[in-house]
Amino acid sequence: MPVTYTHDIKQKDVVVMKYESNWTVAEYEKTYNEMLDYAAKSDQEIYLISDFMDSGSVPPNILSLASRTTRQLPENIALIVVINSSRFVTTLIEIAAKLNRDLGKKTIAVRSREEAYNEVERHKNSIGK
Repeated sequence: MPVTYTHDIKQKDVVVMKYESNWTVAEYEKTYNEMLDYAAKSDQEIYLISDFMDSGSVPPNILSLASRTTRQLPENIALIVVINSSRFVTTLIEIAAKLNRDLGKKTIAVRSREEAYNEVERHKNSIGK
């Protein structure tokens, strides 16, 4: 499946959505809703890592899709870390952050999974966890 979601084995507050090859809106929505269900049932803050390193092209309506689905984010999503090597994806994140300032404060882009986990740890340390 081109879009998958898992929780980190060592850190139950970290979930990873991985995008591979060319994926569709339907595949994204199905997996995203599974992640939302997990987050909504959790009694702790959740850190979402979205890994686009093996993604093919994004669907043409990605901005409207992102705008619509991020309105559903539970309050306990503490941080969204997007892993990508594309300036295009980074630009999309910057645009989305301007459209939704609350989401923009929670979303950052990095270039590797190691950087993503470092940002999660940095965030946890900054709030005293």
